[in-house]
Amino acid sequence: MAEEAQARQEKIGSVTMDYTYYTGQDLYTDGDIEDKMLDIAMYNPPEDFPKIIEAEKSWPIFYHFSPLRTNIIDWIPFRKTDKVLEIGSGCGAVSGALAKRAGSVTCIDLSKKRSMVNAYRNRNADNITIMVGNFKDIEPHLDKDYDYVLLIGVFEYGQAYIGGVSPYEDFLRICDRHRKLDGRLVIAIENKFGLKYWAARISGVRILRAWRGTVRGGRREPLRAMAWRSSSTGQGSMSIHFTIHIRITNL
Repeated sequence: MAEEAQARQEKIGSVTMDYTYYTGQDLYTDGDIEDKMLDIAMYNPPEDFPKIIEAEKSWPIFYHFSPLRTNIIDWIPFRKTDKVLEIGSGCGAVSGALAKRAGSVTCIDLSKKRSMVNAYRNRNADNITIMVGNFKDIEPHLDKDYDYVLLIGVFEYGQAYIGGVSPYEDFLRICDRHRKLDGRLVIAIENKFGLKYWAARISGVRILRAWRGTVRGGRREPLRAMAWRSSSTGQGSMSIHFTIHIRITNL
């Protein structure tokens, strides 16, 4: 198994790409625009992304390459010793920022092409490993001692990814078992207003408290109840933070 895993890894710059659980087909894609995004990531440094966004005037390019995306994790008190699991890393909008602030980052994404965008834009980060494939196939092989487990714009798709009678509770339970005892599960989720990003949102010190069930905006009670139902993991109470996405539409 070790030899098979080694044979299915490659390096893009300093980033490790792991295809051990990749089936050879991208089941999720935005179409031809992803080829353009890969070219941008391959042939342009990140500092040029803002002028490319301005020139292209394309929502997908703005969405995937805007440095504003990293605002969603600015409030998290990462340490350089932290081990982070990012589930649904996509084109790496926050992976690079995680790599700069944490010790190691394990990314998981269903799409090889999107993962290549992630790798090329963050090619100088030697602490990023991207595992390509279905989360359900990869999950049993993941470590269980992450300081942070992040689901940014992913949890709401639990029905499609997990299935079953209680997919969201099951998704929480599965993700929670990969954090260490004092680790944190952080979820960014669509909110009831249908908006996606709130750039530079500052909520004050309450979001930094190690209070189990902290919610940064959005619908607190349904999410808290769901976390409570999912907390029988053998690790005690689930330590979870919720944040919200709000889309900027006037740029």
